[in-house]
Amino acid sequence: MKSSLFLIIFSIGTLLFVSCNKEDPKAIITVVDDKNRPVPNAEVKIYSKPTDLILEDVQFTNNEGKSYHEFIFEGTLDVKVTVTNYSIYSDLSGEGEIVLTRGETYETTITLHEPIPPEEQ
Repeated sequence: MKSSLFLIIFSIGTLLFVSCNKEDPKAIITVVDDKNRPVPNAEVKIYSKPTDLILEDVQFTNNEGKSYHEFIFEGTLDVKVTVTNYSIYSDLSGEGEIVLTRGETYETTITLHEPIPPEEQ
């Protein structure tokens, strides 16, 4: 009886340890222009749309147009990319969505475009 109880407790503990030990969710955002060229120095903001809460990460893309993000929780988050002080890409922006799952890296590409004037929306 004692050995059966020990085996059950040990099995539950092992399952909990393994499930809690999965890697945190990650995301790689690649930012390109309308000719599919990487855009360096673009600001990548990860947030939750209903609250506009910025979650931990506001980063800038590297020379390959990539930004790397790590999170603690799973979920679906919004991505907004803007470029304001970069010669040929000034005032361009793009949006997307990422789906975070523990133990996985979500990759997406966001293409920048010129803002739509309010009268055309």
